[in-house]
Amino acid sequence: MKVGPNEWTTETNRLFLMDTRDFNKLGLGTDDLIDAFIQTVMATIAIDKLAQQLMKDPSTFNRELFRSLNKDEALMKELFTPPWEEQ
Repeated sequence: MKVGPNEWTTETNRLFLMDTRDFNKLGLGTDDLIDAFIQTVMATIAIDKLAQQLMKDPSTFNRELFRSLNKDEALMKELFTPPWEEQ
């Protein structure tokens, strides 16, 4: 939870506690949880690296790279057409 500029805290009332009995009911084992954690971390790193490639200069978005990764012209028009030019 954000409490100020560059200041964060936790909301302990939102924590969800589970023990091994609850995981067994779901059919999840420790290996499954470790695998899910590693996949989540790797996906986050991949997203971060792609974002760095798309924004090499903090004020410039690399449209050509984005277009090469996602050839959806309707999305490109929606993202990059200023609102005052929309019809």
